[in-house]
Amino acid sequence: EQNYTHENILCLEKSGQKLWFGTWGGGLNYFDLEKQQFNKTPLDDENSDLSNSNILDIEVDKDGKLWIATMRGLNYYDPEKDSIHSWTTEEGLPHNFLYCLKVDHENNVWIGSNGGGLAKYNRKSGKFDQWLKGGKNTLANNTIHCIAEDTKGNLWLGTKNGLSKFEPKKNQFTTFTESDGLSNNFIVGILFDRTGTLWLSTYNGLTKFDPNKKNGDEYDNRKYFAIDGLQGDEFNQNAYFQTSDGEFFFGGTLGFNHFYPSSIVDNPYIPPVVITSFKVAGKEFSLDSSVIYTRFIQLSYKKNFFSFEFASLDYVLPEKILYSYKMEGLDEDWSVPSTRNFASYTDLQGGDYTFRVKATNNDGVWNEEGVSIQIRVIPPFYKTKWFYSLTVFITILLVFIFVRVRIASIKKEKKRLEDMVALRTRELAEKNQDIMASIQYAKRIQDSLLPERTVISEHLPESFILYRPKDIVSGDFYWFAAVENKVLIASVDCTGHGVPGAFMSMIGHNLLNQIILEKHILDPAEILEHLRIGVRSALKQEGRAVDSQDGMDLALVSYDKQSRELKYAGAFRPVIIIRKGSLEKIDGIKTPIGMTRADAMLPYETHVRQLHIGDSFYLYSDGFVDQFGGPNGKKFMAKNLHSLLLEICDQPMEKQQNLLTESFEKWTGTLEQVDDVLVIGVRVI
Repeated sequence: EQNYTHENILCLEKSGQKLWFGTWGGGLNYFDLEKQQFNKTPLDDENSDLSNSNILDIEVDKDGKLWIATMRGLNYYDPEKDSIHSWTTEEGLPHNFLYCLKVDHENNVWIGSNGGGLAKYNRKSGKFDQWLKGGKNTLANNTIHCIAEDTKGNLWLGTKNGLSKFEPKKNQFTTFTESDGLSNNFIVGILFDRTGTLWLSTYNGLTKFDPNKKNGDEYDNRKYFAIDGLQGDEFNQNAYFQTSDGEFFFGGTLGFNHFYPSSIVDNPYIPPVVITSFKVAGKEFSLDSSVIYTRFIQLSYKKNFFSFEFASLDYVLPEKILYSYKMEGLDEDWSVPSTRNFASYTDLQGGDYTFRVKATNNDGVWNEEGVSIQIRVIPPFYKTKWFYSLTVFITILLVFIFVRVRIASIKKEKKRLEDMVALRTRELAEKNQDIMASIQYAKRIQDSLLPERTVISEHLPESFILYRPKDIVSGDFYWFAAVENKVLIASVDCTGHGVPGAFMSMIGHNLLNQIILEKHILDPAEILEHLRIGVRSALKQEGRAVDSQDGMDLALVSYDKQSRELKYAGAFRPVIIIRKGSLEKIDGIKTPIGMTRADAMLPYETHVRQLHIGDSFYLYSDGFVDQFGGPNGKKFMAKNLHSLLLEICDQPMEKQQNLLTESFEKWTGTLEQVDDVLVIGVRVI
């Protein structure tokens, strides 16, 4: 009499004289092995305390208690007390949909679920530890279909994306996939044979897998499929079992297989490999003897589209034979092993090649020596070594001829250009000589206009003039005149330097002569006003945009030798008076002589100072203070000149001139002088 609740049985577990089995929708039942009868349990319907009546796995721990995995939680059942405790996610279970359980040698309960990863029940805390996929060296996938334990206490987890080895002591995962030799990544069953080798049932065949041995890049493995005698390629979840004497059972969609692992041995036969066909452009190529015995073939470059067919002479499941080939001289590596027994090559360049092919028997035992055949492709004449050599020779000859002709042409052109340059150089030299002669003549004229130093020394014995034109002729000049008991001295800076500045200096010199010596105007401010009028008239500056922008800055001093009274007026340029270590600077009006609109012209002012014996006064243009130099290439600046004058004012006037010259040259260094330099110093005696 049938005394169980459902015919759809998903799992079995033996405990003592009871064979427990879980059903789909019928809860838990057992078969009494002693009485040979089926029995129901209080957990046999939907109204029981079982978390769900769909049971997917059962494990018995060392205490004889049952651990039951369902679609909606984990259950712990004590048959003696007929008591049950359930866990769901509400009680801390990581996932409700459980696929598999495993009680290890330490009586720990491990749980695999549909998406919740690996979990372990902690008996001390009553809580669950969890491991999830998360990068490298972690779980292969969070869906686990089966769990097995090896003799070292390691757990092997069959997931839908590979096999994971978990070492609890190291808390470390190692994952294996099809790339490591598995027949499929979707693993539904794991058994160990007596050598410790794993046998894995998958959704595509059965794999014998030894993770401790490697053969090249793959671990030692054998893959078996329906062609090898399996019920089919797809196996079912939880449909695997090992008897006490080591016999394996694996169930699939088309039945089940049972065998002793030790009886599954590889075919040791190393099959011969032969080339069975050689075709050119898809047609069989005529050879002197059978291609099987041919070891050398010579082809024209017009027949370099060819193919080989080959075979491994093993007749046990020839469908499983794998081939690998390479063309030495073209291919660096062997082709990926496959069941394809032909190879094609197109457009091989001229040269010598060796085609090699090797093959396996049905169990993957390779004939490594294989078979080979030499191929020589005769290149077209234009790709032969002699043609290359001839081409190189002709090219070199043509290049040589071209270079010689080109060099001759360049030399001829160079000679023509050199002659032209020499002619132009002579012309420029002659013109430059004329120009330099004119400039030198202008210098002599300009020098003749400057006051004689001896005349100045007669009236101002304690004085110096530091005069350094930037070019041959200068835009700076000094002017001197002795009228009655007064001496008038001016430091003038005309716009520009060189020849343009020299022309302006001549205009300024003549105008000063007219104003002071002819018109007898002696007041400095009045002199500057007349000078401004004279410059604007000479240059026809009427305030128009097209007018020249030339003019001059100057400082003019009238010194009465008897009363020691100094009168000063300036256009942009100051006078410096030093008395007993104290320096006074009197600035001129910020309006130049010339190049100013009439409405912008300011009246010049005369400043009067009473000097005493030992006092000194100085006039200077902007050339000294605007000179670039020093460690940072900056301007000398007026404040540094004033400090220098204070520092040397007690020295004799000639030495002051020398010290100023040394300071200027040291500051300038290797840089170019930027402007004309003029400094005039006078000591009152």
